[in-house]
Amino acid sequence: MADATALDSTADIKNIVVRYLEAVATGPAADIAALYAPDATVEDPVGSEPHRGA
Repeated sequence: MADATALDSTADIKNIVVRYLEAVATGPAADIAALYAPDATVEDPVGSEPHRGA
């Protein structure tokens, strides 16, 4: 069964990337975090201990 929150098209993916880049350039960290799944992980810098969502 497909996840209802999954991205459905190339246009969806491009939209998220644009929103991410805009948030990184001008928004607060909360705007960036809102683009991630609740259980996402981020390694920044790459190879460091992952930051984990809920």
